[in-house]
Amino acid sequence: MGIVDPGTAVANTGTGSFLITPVERPVFHPEMRTLCSAAGAPGKWMAGAGILTTGIVYQWFAREIGSGRGAGDGPGDADQSDVQKADMERLNEIASQSPVGSNGVVVLPHFAGAAAPFWNADARGIIANIGLSTTRSDMARAVLESIARELGMNFDLLVEQCGDISEVAVAGGLTRIALFNQMQADSFDTPVRLSAVPGASAFGAMISATVNLGVYPDHLQAYQSLSGHSEEYVFPDEAGRRALQDNKDLRRELHDTLESGGIYRRMRTLRAE
Repeated sequence: MGIVDPGTAVANTGTGSFLITPVERPVFHPEMRTLCSAAGAPGKWMAGAGILTTGIVYQWFAREIGSGRGAGDGPGDADQSDVQKADMERLNEIASQSPVGSNGVVVLPHFAGAAAPFWNADARGIIANIGLSTTRSDMARAVLESIARELGMNFDLLVEQCGDISEVAVAGGLTRIALFNQMQADSFDTPVRLSAVPGASAFGAMISATVNLGVYPDHLQAYQSLSGHSEEYVFPDEAGRRALQDNKDLRRELHDTLESGGIYRRMRTLRAE
């Protein structure tokens, strides 16, 4: 995705999400809330923070609540067929009908436990602050906002640890949704660059191969030559930025209250998984 220097980052969102930024040396969080690994480019390192379930939560919502297709199916049935493209497009339209902030609906997308910044294997998904006026649009938008906001919390972690980040390149299935790309820019309060190549992981593997075979002298030149430069930027919107930033502390307090009160552990005994 063309990210090789400190001060830039990648947010890749598929089934889950991962946010990484290049660093010149290994960097470790004092509370072990971020990861650090060797980068594909020689001599580089990557600090990162991941979320276990993001795009798959939106797909779950489309299947079970949003579109109605497959609602009530058992886990085996759900695994055998994905939500139809038309269902997802309809859900995207529905989500866009709710205002910034989802009329107060708050989602914690921890459907298989929480990775960064919480690191809580007992955590599970929460849809909170629902009233009789809450609509399906509010809940759909809240799912997308929850993903963007969790990415934003991890962005804050990496900035705190590694320094300012002035640009985030974004890729993955959810970046086909313009609304979600705007949410990411608002949550990061930083311009986001849409990847010119949708399959970022496979494209990166090809870049590494061409560099190691001597076709290109380094990873950046390989990216610049092969990507086609057809890139688009999305910039933060002040109203969206303010709304997503405002619920950051609330999200953390909601998780921490459930955890400190032993609610997550007690609910674990009730789950069928």
